[in-house]
Amino acid sequence: MKKFLLSLAAIATISLSIYGQAPEGFKYQAVVRDAGGLILNNQPVGMRLTVQQGSIGGTPVYTEMFSTTTNAYGLVNLEIGSGTTTDDFTSIDWANGPYYMETAVDFLGGMTWAVMGTSQLMSVPYALYAKTSGNGQGPVGPQGAQGPQGPAGNDGAIGATGPQGSQGTAGNDGAAGATGPQGPAGNDGAVGATGAQGPAGIDAVCCNVIDSLSQVVSNLDSALTSLTSLFVFGCMDTAALNYNPLANVDDGTCIPVFYGCLDTLADNYNPLANTDDGSCTYSVFGPQGPTVIVDVTNPVTGETWMDRNLGATQAATSSNDALAYGDLYQWGRRNDGHQIVTNCSGSTCSDVSGSVNVLSSTDQPAHGLQIVGAAITGSGTLNDWRTPQNPNLWQGVNGVNNPCPSGYRLPTQAELDAERLSWSSNDAAGAFASPLKLPMAGRRSHSTGGHVNGGLGHYWTSTVDGTFSSYLGFSSNSNSGSIGPGARAAGSSCRCIKD
Repeated sequence: MKKFLLSLAAIATISLSIYGQAPEGFKYQAVVRDAGGLILNNQPVGMRLTVQQGSIGGTPVYTEMFSTTTNAYGLVNLEIGSGTTTDDFTSIDWANGPYYMETAVDFLGGMTWAVMGTSQLMSVPYALYAKTSGNGQGPVGPQGAQGPQGPAGNDGAIGATGPQGSQGTAGNDGAAGATGPQGPAGNDGAVGATGAQGPAGIDAVCCNVIDSLSQVVSNLDSALTSLTSLFVFGCMDTAALNYNPLANVDDGTCIPVFYGCLDTLADNYNPLANTDDGSCTYSVFGPQGPTVIVDVTNPVTGETWMDRNLGATQAATSSNDALAYGDLYQWGRRNDGHQIVTNCSGSTCSDVSGSVNVLSSTDQPAHGLQIVGAAITGSGTLNDWRTPQNPNLWQGVNGVNNPCPSGYRLPTQAELDAERLSWSSNDAAGAFASPLKLPMAGRRSHSTGGHVNGGLGHYWTSTVDGTFSSYLGFSSNSNSGSIGPGARAAGSSCRCIKD
């Protein structure tokens, strides 16, 4: 803005110089600020203006000084060519440009000048050159950098009102106003025609108040009975012990399910439980107590087993090691005492648990006797201690009545037969020579409960076979080892496999 104003002032001065014989010069206007950029208004200052030729900082061709005062906006208005100088302004050859104006200011009233900046002179000096040119018009110089913005001018007059714009989008509806007062009632309508007379009612049988009240009570009772018949009260919680699927109104009688062992003979009987979770454990063992756990692994099958039979006090040192015989279990029963066999010597055991010929209707009989005699008949053989039969006993480490220690279970038919196939010979010698060192512990009769040895080994699996269950049998006879079905009421040895 400063250079644009200077250009206008220079042109006006040249015009006066040509036609009015006024001294040559041009107007110069500047805004004075301090080092912090604040405008200095109504402040006396010294100004030194130097015209440089060729470039910023080029050869000075004219220098003059002014003593002036800034106005209320911090402006100074100077006329170049009218200040204090020892140079000749008219000797400047404006055609030999470009020319630049360096502005310096003295705030202290002495000769300590601070350069405010340098800018290229454009139109005004070139207008001075135009008076000596051939056609009065000099070449157009390059546009200089924009100077600082001058103070804002006064607001112009308010223009005429423009045409009305299009209607904007309708605003939201306001809140509903209060209800106005009710208007006056309208006139009554005309009376309608009289309808046809209905049929005559039945004559009352009685007419006293007591009978009428009795009828009302009877009607209410019938209505109430009809209404209540629609409701079925009961427990509607599907997770409750006494859930009633027919109920449509919960009567608050739901009994939460508490799982636990319900057998009073078990070690972990839970008197607070109302639903058995199959977790019952028992510790009815012989005089030797629970079987000591020592692992042994068959490198051929890769399976890990207990190194001795359940109830044995040691791993077998021979096929006829009586201390390694252990107990004889009916298939599917727990450690309830029925399995205990003691005082074994050679191939016989003199002391065994007693027996009873009454079948059990539960998985856990309330006694520790071997059940024989009246067992279910199948293929002409007495074969089970339970009625009806339950093929789901002894299935896995968490199976019902699993007699093995925690983490162990009865082997399947395939697992025990794989051990047999790894023997060096398919008989008692091969069974003892294997990593499991299986002895010939004998068995108990399913019909009499008596001990039967006869130089044989008889080991249960968890696998069922029709109404029987599979077992591994062998003797000292050559190639006697085999898997076959056995009566579940018989007592046989158990060797546990690690789960």
